[in-house]
Parts: sequence; structure tokens; C-alpha cells
Amino acid sequence: MSANPTIERPAFADGYQPAEPIAFDPKPWTEVAEIMNTTTSYLFATTRADGRAHSTPVWGLIVDGNFVFSTAPQSVKAKNLYRDPRCFIQMQINENVVLMDGVATPADPAFVSGDDFLDRYEAKYHHRPKPEDMAGSGWIVKPVTVLFWNEHAMLESQARYRFE
Repeated sequence: MSANPTIERPAFADGYQPAEPIAFDPKPWTEVAEIMNTTTSYLFATTRADGRAHSTPVWGLIVDGNFVFSTAPQSVKAKNLYRDPRCFIQMQINENVVLMDGVATPADPAFVSGDDFLDRYEAKYHHRPKPEDMAGSGWIVKPVTVLFWNEHAMLESQARYRFE
């Protein structure tokens, strides 16, 4: 799992602060990572060479606290990541919101084409990619910061997880 992050309460802008102090009740990082793995579509954002944003839905898995996905090496997001590995992943799982700021690196082809990863992928998506299609197309995103909150208890649950 990614290193144990520092957990802190984000500052709220004026007007969002309650009159009385609210208890801070963040979820443990392991629980947030489990929640992240329950969605099927992740909005994945990179930056184009000219500075414009590029965002697209992707499928992926949370493995050891990192986000693992695949994309064709000639795709816009892969070209963007080779040039600038910083990326942003957004997901909403029921009433939970997760925003991950991370750094992507190409995955070991043996990992993303191996049975362990493909078994997990098939269990989640009911589709098993061919190992030869995965080799050379996998990426691992290590989180830098993650914001998490539950929309029904935003002030109590909003937490920042720092991995630096």
C-alpha cells in the first residue's frame, strides 16, 4: 500500500465555517482506498503540451493504494503522461467524493499482463483483457494528495491525505 499519509483537515473558506466547531472524523486511508475501488469509471485528467486540459473516463483498479489503469500508448492521455506525469483523478461513489492528485509512471508489463491483475480486473469489470494487449499500456498513479468527503457529512468528513 502507498505509504501511510498524513491526514489533515482542509481549511474552509469564509462563509463555509460553522458558527460552532465541528468534530473532525476522517476515514483511515485504507478505508478510502477501498471506497475508491468500488466505482467503475474514473475521470482522468492530464495536461496537453499547449496547456489545455484533457479529461476522459477510464477503467482501473486501486492496487496497494495506487491507481492502475491502461491506455493505448498512442492515446492523448499517454502522450500527455510521457511528457508530464502529473495527473488528476476524480470519482464520486454514492455520496462519497474523492479527488486524487498524482504522478503516473509506466507499469511493469509483467504486472498488468499477469494473472493477479487480470483476475482482479475481470472480477470488477466482467471483462478480461488479453495479456498481450496490456503489456506496454499500463500505468500506475501514485497519489500525492487525496481529498475525500461524504456529502451528507461534509464538514466532519472532509480530509486531505498527503503522501509527500
